[in-house]
Amino acid sequence: MREMNFVLVLRAELVCLIILLYLTFVSRSYRMGKDVRIFNQILFFAIIHVVMDMVTVYTVNTPTVPLWLNNLAHCIFYLSAIMYSYEMCLYTLNLVRPAKNHRRRLVALIPVLVYIILLLTPLLPIEYVQLNGTKASTGPAPVAGYVIAFAYFATAIGSIFANWNK
Repeated sequence: MREMNFVLVLRAELVCLIILLYLTFVSRSYRMGKDVRIFNQILFFAIIHVVMDMVTVYTVNTPTVPLWLNNLAHCIFYLSAIMYSYEMCLYTLNLVRPAKNHRRRLVALIPVLVYIILLLTPLLPIEYVQLNGTKASTGPAPVAGYVIAFAYFATAIGSIFANWNK
C-alpha cells in the first residue's frame, strides 16, 4: 500500500482551519455585544471539529495508533459536530423566540447526553473501512452523531421558516 500524502488529503480542512482562525483573530477587534459568548462557543466547536477531522484522518490511516486512541479521537470529532450544531440551533431559536431561562438549553442537551452514554456502551460501535486511498469511520456511532447534528440544524431552519413573517 502506498503512503498517503496527508497535506494533500487535508487541504480542505487546512483552508477551513485558516479561515476559522482568521475569524477568531478578526472578531476580537469588533464589539459584538451580548452575542459574543455564543459566537465564541460556535467558533470554538467549529475549530475543534476541523482540528479533530485532521487528527482522525491521521489516526485512522496510521497502523501504529492504538484503536482506543483512534476511537477517542473519532468520538471527540463527532461530539464537536453535534455541539456546533447544538449551539447554532439554540442561537437561532433564541433569535426567533428568546428564552427567559435555561430550560430550553438543558432540554436541547438531552440528545447529546444520551449519545455520550451510548458511545460508552457496545450499542454504538465505530467501524473502519478502506476507501479509495484512505480509511474512514462508519457504523452506528458516526451515523447517530450525524443524525443528531442534522436534527439540530433542521430545527434551526424550521424555526426560521416558521417565524419568517413574524
